[in-house]
Amino acid sequence: MNPRISLYFILILLSITACKRESPVDKEKEHALVLRDSLSTLVRKVMSSGKDSATQIDAQRVWDDAQIIAAHTKGDTVSANVLFEAGALLQAVNNIPKAIGTWGLIVEYYPESRYAPLALFQQGIAFDNDLHDKDNAGRYYKKFLTLYPKHKLASQVEQLMKVMDKSDEELIREFEAKNKKENK
Repeated sequence: MNPRISLYFILILLSITACKRESPVDKEKEHALVLRDSLSTLVRKVMSSGKDSATQIDAQRVWDDAQIIAAHTKGDTVSANVLFEAGALLQAVNNIPKAIGTWGLIVEYYPESRYAPLALFQQGIAFDNDLHDKDNAGRYYKKFLTLYPKHKLASQVEQLMKVMDKSDEELIREFEAKNKKENK
């Protein structure tokens, strides 16, 4: 065989085998996709089983996996969906800080996803209703209105901002006064 042809043949083989090697980035993304699928399965299983099985989840593990998934699947719509559901699961087991953090990953890593406005809305709601932290709730509501002023939830967010500083008693009085006025 001609030495020149042998050299070309060897170069082609080396090129092919070099292309088949996975980079560390590919391995990290593959690992993140496996975690995403496992997390998705866990969320579906727990949500369909009820609250008792939800209390048995490892919230720290869900949070750790969510961070890996977000860092290595940026822009992937399936990942955004899984993370949104994972946030809901963390909220269901009353781990509100990790739920808020998980929804924050969606806003940061998947800003164009249809889940990003929903995640931002959920962050505000969690601060408002679960943590009773009106300052942070207001911050997230304002951010929502800045980023998504035409979103279908924008009017709800505006309403929430108007009433979030009022006590239940004040809201009841206002509601009763409004009803009286309308019934005259």
